[in-house]
Amino acid sequence: MARRLLYPVPCNSTFIGLLEEMVDIKVQQQTEVQPENVPEVAAVLARKRQTDKRRLDQIRAELIRILTT
Repeated sequence: MARRLLYPVPCNSTFIGLLEEMVDIKVQQQTEVQPENVPEVAAVLARKRQTDKRRLDQIRAELIRILTT
């Protein structure tokens, strides 16, 4: 017997796109290697991490908005 979800999950293209983007950012974060002797690259990666964090926060807020409306 199939299980029924307590809260129906919207399956529109916006929702799916946001989930895909979130997964993509998280995978990129996991694969980035901290360079040891290249301060320029370390600075670029630090800025990228800040940008990624802001985007993940935006995606989370949008997903919450979609799920609660």
